[in-house]
Amino acid sequence: MKFLKKLKKNILRFAFERKFNGRPLCEVQSEIQEIILKRRGIYLKDEVTARQLADNWNGTVQKPENLRFIKDAVPVVMCVNEGFAPYMAVMLQSILDNSNPQRKYHFMVFGRELSDKTKRCLAEQVEKFPHCAIDFIDPRPMLEGIPLVMVNHVSIDGYSRPFIPYWLDKYEKVIYLDSDMLMRADIAELYDLDLGHYCIGISAGNEPNRCIERKKYGYFMTRTVAFALLENWSRYINSGVLVFDTKKFAEKFSFRDVFHFAIYFTNRYINRVNDQDVLALLVKDEYLLLPPQWNYCWNSGRYQPTDPDVKIVHFNGKVKPWKKKTFIKSKDDAQEYRKYAANVPLFMDKIKDSL
Repeated sequence: MKFLKKLKKNILRFAFERKFNGRPLCEVQSEIQEIILKRRGIYLKDEVTARQLADNWNGTVQKPENLRFIKDAVPVVMCVNEGFAPYMAVMLQSILDNSNPQRKYHFMVFGRELSDKTKRCLAEQVEKFPHCAIDFIDPRPMLEGIPLVMVNHVSIDGYSRPFIPYWLDKYEKVIYLDSDMLMRADIAELYDLDLGHYCIGISAGNEPNRCIERKKYGYFMTRTVAFALLENWSRYINSGVLVFDTKKFAEKFSFRDVFHFAIYFTNRYINRVNDQDVLALLVKDEYLLLPPQWNYCWNSGRYQPTDPDVKIVHFNGKVKPWKKKTFIKSKDDAQEYRKYAANVPLFMDKIKDSL
């Protein structure tokens, strides 16, 4: 079944590419968007049902009870489940090792049903760095009343990301990081970047730009419905690294408006990238484009050694540095990740067989 599905997708892409590839984007974009919206496979529920679900939501949500504010700290949020926690622990160690002892850091982990053992291991990692603190926040009470729908492998906990500027409003700015990363610099450098008049700093997704440069448009047909709704494809985001200006974001987008749209969008479309697409369609291209060294995406077969000035290596593709494959193990970035992993108790306790 998977083979047939993949074959059908490849045939569709091939036919699509023969028709559109090589032509300027300005000539083909509107036609591509129309074709995307006509595909049956992109829809989960009909328009009326999706809007009714959004309109019937009561628009209220409670804040977590155990939120802590640490004055002058660099706040860093991560969302994780029990299964992915060992990989997050490796990233956390790389952040700790590159932190500045003269500054304070506050790590907040949003995740449901994290075991006591996992929390203890993560807390013990952080306790070795007196200038750092960690808290664990269960997002279930906040998410249960919101009829969101997830697709693919992503946990509903990912929707903790849009909560950040509303929950953590005591902080002027807040950083969010995905968990499949390796930090090579002090995360405080990212926090200190001036966002100017923007309410958020985001990295642009690199794949759309490569496709546009090569005039190959099959990617936009099969990736996500967001490309049918966005005008500026070159500014489609990668939400793995975010820097929120909490006050400006909350002023620009009310909590109710964000989740009203999220409910509609997730119930209307199935061919999507969950909360990343929600954020992309809300902010469009009104965001500060973060310097590329803060989110080097290690994916799509391009596994060359990263440039020395890269500050975050993001293993965002299907190929992960902890996988048991020779061609992965031989890469410099994977070897760097594995050196960190070998000294992280939570990883070694649960995932050691992958090294």
